[in-house]
Amino acid sequence: MDADKHICQVRSNTRFIVNYEDRTLYPELELILITEQVKYDVNDDGSITKGSTVEESRFKLTQKGVNRLIGELQLLSTGLQGYEQLGASINALIRNSQEHQKDQSEDTDETKDEAPPADGDRSE
Repeated sequence: MDADKHICQVRSNTRFIVNYEDRTLYPELELILITEQVKYDVNDDGSITKGSTVEESRFKLTQKGVNRLIGELQLLSTGLQGYEQLGASINALIRNSQEHQKDQSEDTDETKDEAPPADGDRSE
């Protein structure tokens, strides 16, 4: 199973591509994502060392491709904001539940501390 990759840097190169059919230049963006991934190595003595590997992925995009990527990222951001709000609501429920359990636990502890009446103290 692959470990999660984390984006460390985003870089780009811009250049022109020649269309030889109509003899025109078209701009092209090379989007470079520098990513880091956890890596484990087993040493000669059998111990395990945690490290990381750095890789790059390159994507060639036209202006239309860049605009489409931006649109997709904006949709993802909107969805993530919805999850953020949902997470805040769930966290509030968890906190309320924990506080309620704590209050119930304190009430139970207080009733345990009260001594039952002695045999001779009963009023009949």
